[in-house]
Amino acid sequence: MEMSDKVNIANNVAWRIYPQYTVVLKIANGQYPYHTLIELNGPAANIWKVIAQSMQVSYHQIVSQLGDAYDVNREQLKNDTEIFLAKAMTSGIIDYKGGLKKIQKTKPQSFNDTRTNHRLFITHYHRFQKECIPFEATLELNTSCNQRCIHCYNNNHKEEGLSKEWIFEILDQLSELGTLILILTGGEPLMRKDFFELAAYAREKGFALKIYTNATLINEGIAKEISKMHPMIVETTLYGVSAKVHERITRLKGSFHRTTQGIRLLKEYRVPVGVKFILMKENFKENFYDVTMREIKDYITKELGVGFYGIGSVPLLPKQDGSKAPLRHMVNHRQLMEYLSEIKKFIPYKEKALSTVRRDKEVRECICGSGRTTIHIDSQGNLAPCLLAELEGWNIKEHSIKDYLKHSLKLRQIRAIKREDLTACNTCLFRKFCVLVCIAMNKKICGSYTTPIGIYCEISRTYARIFSKNN
Repeated sequence: MEMSDKVNIANNVAWRIYPQYTVVLKIANGQYPYHTLIELNGPAANIWKVIAQSMQVSYHQIVSQLGDAYDVNREQLKNDTEIFLAKAMTSGIIDYKGGLKKIQKTKPQSFNDTRTNHRLFITHYHRFQKECIPFEATLELNTSCNQRCIHCYNNNHKEEGLSKEWIFEILDQLSELGTLILILTGGEPLMRKDFFELAAYAREKGFALKIYTNATLINEGIAKEISKMHPMIVETTLYGVSAKVHERITRLKGSFHRTTQGIRLLKEYRVPVGVKFILMKENFKENFYDVTMREIKDYITKELGVGFYGIGSVPLLPKQDGSKAPLRHMVNHRQLMEYLSEIKKFIPYKEKALSTVRRDKEVRECICGSGRTTIHIDSQGNLAPCLLAELEGWNIKEHSIKDYLKHSLKLRQIRAIKREDLTACNTCLFRKFCVLVCIAMNKKICGSYTTPIGIYCEISRTYARIFSKNN
């Protein structure tokens, strides 16, 4: 059989096979990508399983393997396979240049519900939440970093992380558990010499990748290699629109130019990029030079031409050793109110508040996905419900991820927390406007999973005023 008759999964496709169905994610490139989500059932799911297990298989081999596995008429198997291949080619999730005239002449429709929409993702999210499937995993490849950001929560900036073999083991386990989205972070993950080997293995296992990087190490060669990985997004952070302010925070001379250059190179290679801005005293109004948030947003979206992923980290995180030193860089109450009053002019918080009300009705019990749809593995192999949650001694070198998800007492405790347990929130007049409930952050800042963070409450009250004025 010639290679041209082989069926291959398209390079920009991620997938995960579950007992009752299969999820296929077609990853778009360029800015503001519109990814495509497909759910396969019945014969389509069975055919995909054969293709995914072999990675490169012919039409006749698919029919033969299905015939060995299922007591179905061979002509029916041929017909089902031909229909699937035709639809899959139309949808762009497989590559097939075979000589089957029937498929070549077919003008099929693509799969139903292929366009990604909020409702389809939410449906799967709720399913994974109920079944406690870690749909998204964060893997900290190292803590090594070439920047020394003043607010960083890492205590050690020199750890190289787990060996390649251990990371492969983690990826194998996550794949078996049903994880679809894998976030590669650090430290600075691109400081690992084997980064692309790890990323390539993850893609071979069917993961959709998100990469968190400061982008300072990205040259043309690295941008080209990243584009071959077809990540869902590469996220980075700017702390200002000038080198002076940005580098006051990163404490790395030349980092502003290197980060913005890295962003431009990724854009050139059509890699989806999202830029975040972390609000702090040191960059508030560009350190009092009266640079507005709109100007910062416009710099990111117009000058750099990439996606603006919002303003984050209010409050900042304590260090891993418990030190609250990073919190001294937080803006004060007056600055926060001024910032919120400004951004309401160009960020649709009315829609955000409304979506939160809908979410509250749909998922009334669960507060978040921590320990249900998310899992975090740090650079030493320690396991946690999410990136922000505390560790409790479970390590990949001693326990499987499956055992952790099944037997962890802290995980059980977090999963058991319901909205009704947030007693202070339940009587709050602004509860329906609250978009910042994070029990892991509550524990880090306030010492209790159910005690809300004061500055988050202030933000919710401001949302309420903005929402009311827009009505």
